[in-house]
Amino acid sequence: MTLAADLIPVVDSARSLIQDLGFRTKAVAVRVTTRAGSGLGAIGTQTHSDLELDPWPRVRRVTSVESRNAGLYEVGDYIIDRISATYTEAQLRKTSREWCWRVDGDDCKLITLDYRPLGWYAVVRRTLR
Repeated sequence: MTLAADLIPVVDSARSLIQDLGFRTKAVAVRVTTRAGSGLGAIGTQTHSDLELDPWPRVRRVTSVESRNAGLYEVGDYIIDRISATYTEAQLRKTSREWCWRVDGDDCKLITLDYRPLGWYAVVRRTLR
């Protein structure tokens, strides 16, 4: 194992403490929706399966300066970082047709997802319902 891998439980414990102290206020989840029937337009019961990210990551909005510099992001997009390294890319970037990220109850689509030392970094954009 590497030093970074050995530090992941320590870092996650510190992130949990920050959450317990009230500094992380937005819950983040990856949601997969399945429908009874076949095809995307299937009429019937929807079932949601949420993977709530724990400990809660840091969530902030993209500023106008960041949106101009990057060119990829828009003002109001969410930057979500300090996501636990215990999650895999397959858990955070689903291959299902009907999935989204949920930030504080808002449905969002994933713009970027990168692995950084000791955690993941994502940018998501709110979608209209």
